[in-house]
Amino acid sequence: MHIKSKRRVNKENFNGFLQTHKTYTTMKEIALFLSSFVFVGMTAQAQDRLEPVRTNHTALCLRMYRQEYMRLLNVHNAKWGVFRRPSNMTESSLTYDERARALVYTEIEGVLWGNVTKATTKRIEEGNSVRIIDLEEPQNYQAPSTTTTLLPIPNHMAKNLKKLWDAAVRNPEQVDWTTLDGCTWEFFVNGKRAKAHSFRKDWTRVPRLTQLVDNLMEAVSNKDTETLLQLEQETIELRQLFEK
Repeated sequence: MHIKSKRRVNKENFNGFLQTHKTYTTMKEIALFLSSFVFVGMTAQAQDRLEPVRTNHTALCLRMYRQEYMRLLNVHNAKWGVFRRPSNMTESSLTYDERARALVYTEIEGVLWGNVTKATTKRIEEGNSVRIIDLEEPQNYQAPSTTTTLLPIPNHMAKNLKKLWDAAVRNPEQVDWTTLDGCTWEFFVNGKRAKAHSFRKDWTRVPRLTQLVDNLMEAVSNKDTETLLQLEQETIELRQLFEK
């Protein structure tokens, strides 16, 4: 499953987006956090690379959201993996368990983003308008449950995947446009992080990398070893592309 969203936004739809997502901080911060809703100010060619990951959020909801998806989706503190965060859909992750020598697919039951915003913001209706305010502390937060599936893989495939991660997160580059909504893939390996957020149709490496992640997740969740092993060649080819 490859998740991708690209829609035009008019003023009415954009106001609906603000209410639906309970945005409560500056649009600049939300725009940098979410992904792929509308392209704004595309000015230059980017280089088909992953983007830097922003971690210095000031809004309580964004700080708590990041804290919670990292806690829930990487319970065993894997050294490398990827978080997948589609807008308004279930968050998930793919990590590697060195002890079990297995890929681990973890999925949140429900939508973590909704749980966090309910606990960290307050909605105030004022006539025909709605105002969203930040709370100073979370209130009545309920952490969602998760489901986990493991699928053992050969050592050589684990090494090739890690080499791909190393190559992909190296030298991330900020894109020249701002996007909202969609899907973000956040890669991490040995303390380094980079994300696939929004990318051009004429790119090669980043779209193929996100498709590979989606295919790996599907294979692990279905315990489909045959399909999983068939993805190793794509892993090797992508590593070579990112190392160029």
